[in-house]
Amino acid sequence: MTKLLLFVVLLIPSITYAASFDCNKAHSDVEKLICNTPELSKADDELYVDYLQAKLVTGNSEEFKKLAKKNWDLRAKNCDTKQCLMDWYKCSTVIYRNVAASEPIEEQDVSGTSYYYGSSVKIKGTLTRESKASGGYPSIRTDDVISVSSKIPDEAESDEPSEWGGAVMQLAMTDKSQWRYFENSIGSKALVTCNLYHAHTGHHHTPVMCLVENIEQEK
Repeated sequence: MTKLLLFVVLLIPSITYAASFDCNKAHSDVEKLICNTPELSKADDELYVDYLQAKLVTGNSEEFKKLAKKNWDLRAKNCDTKQCLMDWYKCSTVIYRNVAASEPIEEQDVSGTSYYYGSSVKIKGTLTRESKASGGYPSIRTDDVISVSSKIPDEAESDEPSEWGGAVMQLAMTDKSQWRYFENSIGSKALVTCNLYHAHTGHHHTPVMCLVENIEQEK
């Protein structure tokens, strides 16, 4: 196995060429970002080796395929910036190395910190506007990946679908002071107290919404 992995490493292209896909065929903005950013390209090369080792150890089992797909979907769903991608590569490295060390696949968590709808939680992240259209919508890019579900799913009123692997939440603000703080702090770190609920209208741009109860500078 060691000889095979060494052979794979020797075949991996240079730092400006992502190992997990052909940069000459990169189409999406994220793929182009990876190919054109040396740090991301290097991280992609290194993760590919860890992925292959985990794949070999597991015999590319169905459980491993599901884990890899879920982890890939996490990146595709949330990451379009250098920092987000770097964080994803770091977390993915831990996941695949754990699997290669024969730690149970079912114990590898890619869902992030878990919360419940209707609960008041404190979220740390960066304030931003996610879309340029119509001035963009207010949002927070969370420091940690989060997942949200109903606390008592069997109750009739708890029919919100579970959402896993989110890293962006639209902010719903009703207080003028909250709006003023947001407008003056775009691009800055903040601590937002949110009451979480699921999107249910066309004006909701993220699956999980944050009804802002308080917004302040991250301590």
